[in-house]
Amino acid sequence: KDDETDGNKTEEKNAKNEWKPFTNDKMEPVSIGRNKDNFWGASTVIGGSKNHLLFITYRPRNIAVFDLHQLQCIKYDTLPSVNSAFYHCFVSKMDNEKDKQSNKQEMILFCRDKGLEVQYDENSNTFYFETLAVCSSMRLLYSYAYVYVNVNDSILFFGGHTPDSDCSKAVHKYSITTKEWIKFEQTLPNPCFACFGIVSSDNKSVHLLGGRSEESSVSMMHMKTDVNEWMKTETALERQWLTEEKERHELEKLKIAIDQVESIVELKKLK
Repeated sequence: KDDETDGNKTEEKNAKNEWKPFTNDKMEPVSIGRNKDNFWGASTVIGGSKNHLLFITYRPRNIAVFDLHQLQCIKYDTLPSVNSAFYHCFVSKMDNEKDKQSNKQEMILFCRDKGLEVQYDENSNTFYFETLAVCSSMRLLYSYAYVYVNVNDSILFFGGHTPDSDCSKAVHKYSITTKEWIKFEQTLPNPCFACFGIVSSDNKSVHLLGGRSEESSVSMMHMKTDVNEWMKTETALERQWLTEEKERHELEKLKIAIDQVESIVELKKLK
């Protein structure tokens, strides 16, 4: 029996990092999504009161909830204002441990020039959305590496790509608490996109893996960066950027207000 036990432990140990088909208890393959769904560039989050829900955001403007216990999709909805959700940022908010008691899941989504705070109510199977501002230097970027770090409740963005095939080496940070953006003076050593970011278990480091370079060649990159390096007080250049960004945002809000007034005036003229 001891030999059998040791053998089972060896098999379990050797089974790590192994790809296996997603099957039900009858060993039948399980598919996520419908035939018409396009998961190219999709982003996902695992959450729910029992960490049993897979939230999938995908093109063009879809969000779906897949129940990992029932092995079926229990909700489909449409992302407001988002034009085409692919290679975008989608993360869970850190305070979800408290929200689990009320069966609510809060998430953040950024897709080029659109931002959303997404709340899912597990009891009513309903989504609620709130618009978030996106800084001007992020509005054309996609296919960047992004990570949530619980230091200052922030999301870090590394690199990215534009529709004009420009590749970025910029680093940005979004504070979930203050809802403020910052573009760092410090950048990546080289432009990159389509890489993947992961935070170390002690939340002290971010690892950037793979991706592509400016010439679109596949990269074998593995870069490690200290989280605290991106949490320091802003430099003079960063403070200047922040001031200009706030001014730009106020002008944008003013333009929207003027456009709304002009629309009302035009409607009154028609009457």
